[in-house]
This record gives sequence, C-alpha cells and structure tokens, in this order.
Amino acid sequence: MNNLALLLISNALASIGTGIAMIAVPWYLASLPDGILLFSKSALYVNIFLFVLMPLVGPIVDNNSRKKLMIIIRLGFIFGLIVIFISIKTHPSPNNYYPLLGYYALGSLFYAINVPLRTAFVQELFSEHEYVRVNSILEIENQIAAVLTGALAVLAIKKYGMGVIVIMNILLYMLALIAIILIKYTQKELNVRRLKFVSSLHEGIKIAKEYPYVSIVLMACVIPYVVIILYTVIHPIALSLMPNVGGESYALLELLFGLGAIISGVFLLSDYPKKFTTTELLIISMSSFLIITIVQLMIPSYWGFLIIAIAFGFSNSFVRVVRQSYLMENIDNKRIGRIGTLLQSWIMFLRSTSLAILTYILSEEGIIGAIALTVTISVIALVTLFIALYMIRLKKIKSQIST
Repeated sequence: MNNLALLLISNALASIGTGIAMIAVPWYLASLPDGILLFSKSALYVNIFLFVLMPLVGPIVDNNSRKKLMIIIRLGFIFGLIVIFISIKTHPSPNNYYPLLGYYALGSLFYAINVPLRTAFVQELFSEHEYVRVNSILEIENQIAAVLTGALAVLAIKKYGMGVIVIMNILLYMLALIAIILIKYTQKELNVRRLKFVSSLHEGIKIAKEYPYVSIVLMACVIPYVVIILYTVIHPIALSLMPNVGGESYALLELLFGLGAIISGVFLLSDYPKKFTTTELLIISMSSFLIITIVQLMIPSYWGFLIIAIAFGFSNSFVRVVRQSYLMENIDNKRIGRIGTLLQSWIMFLRSTSLAILTYILSEEGIIGAIALTVTISVIALVTLFIALYMIRLKKIKSQIST
C-alpha cells in the first residue's frame, strides 16, 4: 500500500473523532438544560487556551520527525478517550456535562495540532505540483468522515449512549495509528536550531515577518473557517427555536454541508481549476464565500439553512484546499511548522473573540444579528486579501524594475 493510501486511511479514521467532538457534542449539549450557555463558555476557554499554546507547538513540529509527532498525537487522543470513557462509566448521569466538554476540548486540541503537522508532513511526502491534488483528496475524505460521522453520532449518542461511541472511536484511532506507522519515507533534513520555548516563539513570529504579505493573505483566508465555527453555534440554536425541528434536521444539515465539501474536492481535482493560479483561486473562493454569507442573511429560514449549507460546505472547502496549497507553495519545509501553528493560533484567537462577540449578539440581536456578524467579518477578510495581494504584486514589480 502506498504512502498516499495510508495517509488517507489515517486521516479518515482520525477525522471521525473530531467529527463527533466538534459536531455531535455541541448539538447534544444544546439539548440539555443550560447546555448552550455552558458550551459557549467552554468553547471560549478552549480557544483561548489553544491561542496561547499553538505558537509553542510550531518549533516542535519543525524540530522533530513529523511522522513521530503524528504517532504521538494519535496516542495522546486514544489516552484522552480512555479517560473520558472511565469518567462516563463512573458518573453515568445523563446530565454529566464534563465528559462531553472534555470530548469537545480533546477534539479541538487534536484538530488544532494535526492541521499544521499534517501540512508539513504532506509537504515532505509529495512534490509541489501534487499539493492541490493531495489537499483536495484529503479535504474530500476529511469532510466525508467528519461530517457524516458527526451527523450520525447526533442520532446515535441518544440511542446508544456516549460510552459506546467513545469505545468505537478508540478502536478507529488505533487503526489510524497503525496506518501512520506503516508510512515509509526519507525525512528531509530540517537543520533547525533547538531553542527554548520563548525563543522559539519569537523566532516563529520573526519568520512570519519575513513573509509579511503572504502571512496576511493566510490570516485573511482562515476567516471562512472561523465563520463555519460560528455556525456550529448558530445552527443548533436557530433550529432549536423552530417548531417541530429536532436532531434529525441538524443531522441533515451537516450531511448537506459535507456534500458541498465533497463536490468542492471533486471540482478541484478536475482540469478546470488548473486554468487559474493559486492566487486567482484564492480570490474566487473568498469572493464566493462572502456572497454565500450575504444570501444566508437574506434567507434565514429552515429551508434557507439547509440549501445554503451545501454552498457553505463547497466554498469553505474550496478556500481551505487553496489556502493550504498557497501555504505550501510559499513557505519552505524548514519553517512551515512554525508558520502553520502561528496560523492556528490566529484561528484560535479569532474563534475565541468571535464566539464571545457572538454570545453577546445572540442575546441582544438574535439569529439575524449573528448572521450579520458573519457577513461583516467576511467582508473584512476579502478586503484584507485584496490589499495584501496588491502589495505582493507591487513588491514584485519594484523588484523587477530594480533588477
């Protein structure tokens, strides 16, 4: 079995855990007394913690074997799931929120670390002309595994209980671990100095300053993902306020979102996107995402949420794949871990501040105000992207004139 197949297997199995943690658990908490408020606060604390943590992870990614780190974080997730399972069995009350909150926190931690680590690993395993193809395939299966699993878990948790779900998750992560172990490749020489955490953090920021406009482009292009995170709060609340709407509707919404993401991955694997540069694809994808947020504001109904979920899934995955490819094309492998984790830290900062603002807006303005917030930050992201790309172009022109 080749490396791509093994990577895909491990990625799919690992995505199941994050799918349950980040999709099913919020919905289940929202259905419990005071669950929405508790989840909102917990999500805020988790994101603040990850904002502080992620810059410190970057030097570890760049200083060590990416394969070994992929193994370690999977082992860590398995251990965390075992602790959660023990907690569920020793405190079987249906109103025991702590295992659920722990599950969400664990999934968020794994996701935050795995994304930049996997990016660096993919960059080592494949050549530049393969980046878009590999990232598209990973995005397709990531969405299939995470969204389908999360949607099904919404229904399965109440029927079978969280304990059974956790046990199945542990077994699947063990298989994911085996798949990573079987990957064979020659690790690139990193030549990165081993520094203390504080010095490494400063060095990561220094690297970002060396690529100022590229870094701004990447920072702007994470906004769609942040908006989708906001919708993990908006959707459950909006649907819960509608008459005769239950978990089945939320599961359907997540399935449609996943369908849109799959369509996006298939589209990016076709020949049509090859007619454009990665930069042009960034502009197209970010512009389309803004349009979709505006349409959602205009149609905040049950069917509007369901239909636009497909468009959100398509556009969000479009941006993610192109953004990852842009990162790989513009940052070398010796530095990509620090840039990738700094980017994740930025994401966590945006998530925590946006969720805090969202909580306030939901209490004051309701769902319409919350959707308007997503439109506002999407506009800011697109304007920032255009400014940064213009500055990159201007810098290239000046460089050509001087030579």
